[in-house]
Amino acid sequence: MSQLIKEFLPLDVELEQISYDKKLEQSVHKLAGLEENIEKSFKSVAHDMEKANNELKKYLILQRETLRSYVQFQNQKSNLINSKDIATLKDHVTHVERAIEVQIEMVNDIKDVSQGYKEYSKTLKDYGRKLSKLNKYEANWKNTASEMNKARSDQMVTGSKLEKIENQLRKEKSQVQKQYHNKSHSNSFVVTAVLQLNQAWQKLKSNIKNFSW
Repeated sequence: MSQLIKEFLPLDVELEQISYDKKLEQSVHKLAGLEENIEKSFKSVAHDMEKANNELKKYLILQRETLRSYVQFQNQKSNLINSKDIATLKDHVTHVERAIEVQIEMVNDIKDVSQGYKEYSKTLKDYGRKLSKLNKYEANWKNTASEMNKARSDQMVTGSKLEKIENQLRKEKSQVQKQYHNKSHSNSFVVTAVLQLNQAWQKLKSNIKNFSW
């Protein structure tokens, strides 16, 4: 076999990678769907936390009013409460005020995490589409390479037929090279999305550590 034709035939390691690319495509499509589910879950959690936090604000207003009443009780010598009750409620009001502040930050952070998963799943879907196209061209390239190997061992195949197959082989390898470039470009967005998602997680983690009731 001429060195020129060998240049356009897939190497053994490239043939092995073709099988991995098929599995990778399946994994990426599945992962994109799962990450999208996580995005929706976090979005729902953020929505529920906002509702709860709004109710907590109403609760805080009522407890502040109760605290003011307790102080008046004490000033007017009421025996319904004592100083310990007032101190306990005062501490509770302070903690709830802090909880509201922290939860507002947490809701924003959870929204950022949700958005991070949204972008991540979006980039995965695009990456999956690029892999799908790559696998299509790799399959064609592999089949044409097999056809070339069979044709070269067949004495009945004409030179023009071999030339036709060789030209097809060149085109298909060129397409595979192009799709490899597209795959790498798409994967760079996946890498960036993962970094941004990790940053959102780190920020949320930091605020959770600061959370106190």
